[in-house]
Amino acid sequence: MARGSKSLKIMELLEAHTSSHHESTGQENDASTQEKQSRHRGKTVMANVWTSMEKFIIKVDKYGVPCTKDRCHTKFFPWCACKEWRSMSQLTFLIGDMKIFTPYKAKCLKLLMTKFDFPHTQETVTWILQNLNKRWRDWKGDLKAEFYIPKEKERVLVEPPSTVLEEQWPGLVRQWYNPRNEELAEINKRNAKKQNNAHTCGRKSFARIRKEIENETGKEPDRLTMWDATHKKKDGSYVNEEFRKKLEAAHDLQVSYTSSSANF
Repeated sequence: MARGSKSLKIMELLEAHTSSHHESTGQENDASTQEKQSRHRGKTVMANVWTSMEKFIIKVDKYGVPCTKDRCHTKFFPWCACKEWRSMSQLTFLIGDMKIFTPYKAKCLKLLMTKFDFPHTQETVTWILQNLNKRWRDWKGDLKAEFYIPKEKERVLVEPPSTVLEEQWPGLVRQWYNPRNEELAEINKRNAKKQNNAHTCGRKSFARIRKEIENETGKEPDRLTMWDATHKKKDGSYVNEEFRKKLEAAHDLQVSYTSSSANF
């Protein structure tokens, strides 16, 4: 029996020997405790977006990227597009077959226009489509991370998840167990482990950080400033010593270039 269940059972036994008032109170407390223990985050459905009669306004920076703090703008906007992207697009498309994505992208953009008011500029539309592509790939990666079992192809085939169209599942599984794809997956794993300069922004986008720095300093940060701001921990230290040395060397190089330019 789980520790939490044992505690609840003990509480019930103790309350059986108290007055009816205390017994009633104890039962309420038990129900409250059980409710807290059973709570967990469910699927994000964005009901407020789909049921809203008004459009959500998306503010972008000069690069056409959403840069506000509002969660609907920075997270829900691309997520809503991705939700429909999943239901419209084929999981078995190859990354190189980008022309096949065109009709699905058009449908997603049309849907977004009914729920969000955003600039229809080339920069913003490009950002949306790039996010769709990335989230589509991320979704495929999440599926593989959860359901792929080495050397158990037949077992995986007969257990499609509810979030994937049943007719698409066999093709996706065949891609996973293709010898060439398995070889590439191992290569990618090894290469990923070599990456030791991960940013520390979490879910906050670079566009938001760039906008915050611009508001604080009155000017747009350069690339080096952005790298500095996005690779520090909460205590102000860098992600690792190697990165600190590289960034300091880059700062010194920038200073020397600035000095050289001033002398001409």
